[in-house]
Amino acid sequence: MTPSWQVGVWSVPLHDLFVVLGALVGLAVYVAEARRRGMADRAHLLVAAGALVGGVALAKGATTWRYLLTVDDPSVLGVLAYGGKSILGGLFGAYAGAEVTKKLVGIHHSTGDLFAPAVPAAMAVGRIGCLLTEPLGTPTSLPWGVALSAEQADAVAGCDTACLLPSHPTHAYEIGFHVMSLVAVLALRDRLHKRGMMFTVWLLAYGTFRFASEFLRTNPDLVGPLSGSQVFLLVTVPLLAWRLVRTWRSGLLRPPAVGVGTGIDVGVGVGS
Repeated sequence: MTPSWQVGVWSVPLHDLFVVLGALVGLAVYVAEARRRGMADRAHLLVAAGALVGGVALAKGATTWRYLLTVDDPSVLGVLAYGGKSILGGLFGAYAGAEVTKKLVGIHHSTGDLFAPAVPAAMAVGRIGCLLTEPLGTPTSLPWGVALSAEQADAVAGCDTACLLPSHPTHAYEIGFHVMSLVAVLALRDRLHKRGMMFTVWLLAYGTFRFASEFLRTNPDLVGPLSGSQVFLLVTVPLLAWRLVRTWRSGLLRPPAVGVGTGIDVGVGVGS
């Protein structure tokens, strides 16, 4: 059974509802930031659309293999209904979609500054759907552990008897991270003097947080004690850290001397 919200004769899955709401919030924040920076033209709006398409496609595609391995007679409809979703796959797909769109519309500079506040805003809302419809994390004796009732556990796909024990509310942890990181991005967005680097910093922070929080989740191990997400992050997080350190050492994150240049570097940064 998938938790849903009944609207008349329509049954709206809660998870999908919050994913859509998150996408709309992220798009609104992207447009607001584009206007603030004087970049709210058709080309930059198309980049946002490309990121949305790529994010949706790879969020679904990144977990399709699980469905294919567990079903004897897979189908396209089955993939859409039961294939699952991957936040990390969605982020990578959004990056790829934005980059492809930029080439098509002729944008050669980084658009990461527009995505830096938009992505955490979108994910904070979208993760509410996960909190309401997905299993909790590993059992815990901490006072904020959450235990589901038998009725609640029965309504959550993939929930077993462990859901009846006090467990880490990992999705709530992530919502808290996204809210705090959004506040930090808004406070620091004009202090990094290389275009696009704010999004690189956010990706590095989220990747580090997600790697650590995976130990509190119930995702299956892929290599030793590491989940598939952690294996992916073992490659991407060091690359992001290396880029940030290299940029810092180059002095491009610091404002130029008075009277030198414009104060804004237009180099292309990681993360669109």
